[in-house]
Amino acid sequence: CPTFAFTPAKGAWPPSLRSVANRDYADQKEGDGKGGWSDQGPEMDLRKFDTGQKQFVGVPFDLIDPQKNQGKAVVVFDSRRTATGLKEIVLDLPEAARNTRFLYLLHTSCWVPASPTPVGTIIFEDGSGKQTTKEIVSGTDVRDWVHPSPASNAQIASSGTYLGQRRTLFLSKYSLPLRGARKIRLRTTGKTVWILCGATLTDKDITWSNEPFVPRAPEYKTADLSEL
Repeated sequence: CPTFAFTPAKGAWPPSLRSVANRDYADQKEGDGKGGWSDQGPEMDLRKFDTGQKQFVGVPFDLIDPQKNQGKAVVVFDSRRTATGLKEIVLDLPEAARNTRFLYLLHTSCWVPASPTPVGTIIFEDGSGKQTTKEIVSGTDVRDWVHPSPASNAQIASSGTYLGQRRTLFLSKYSLPLRGARKIRLRTTGKTVWILCGATLTDKDITWSNEPFVPRAPEYKTADLSEL
């Protein structure tokens, strides 16, 4: 099970996914069954993504450098489209993180089914074995990585253009339903290529609005870009 690596962010515990990561951000050959990423080839991967200790929408993550982990940086769950054989991962929580309030996921998906379709499950387990589950639903918790539109629990965390196409990661927040949770299981339904880049436990309650920002204060003026 992953061990927890601490970042300078106080009160945040990003678990290391080094022992369960199974693919690189980069894919060298489309459809060879090896990956990385979604196995769609070098024109459809996330090779330009910057790793290390990063923050997205105010949440810190410890993102794996594939060159320091035998070419493995992300968790690509098993699916009909991309067979990886990885149907579930288990995160063991250290004592200091067992009473945190929120789990944040930095993730994305490819070939997302119509909304709403359950694409994964989060299973929270305490020391007695009691479990509480939450579904990860398409159109609510995650969207397709090449269509950068937010959802109610899928804030756009990172989005950029590579070879003329958008590539997007989403941030999702889940309240821990159990005090003293010992384990968190992430399990796929196999209905999409679900890709996990990072996870963080914290008491920090990040809120976001998916409404576009429209400045109304008098000090805001429309910029004249005609000369650019």
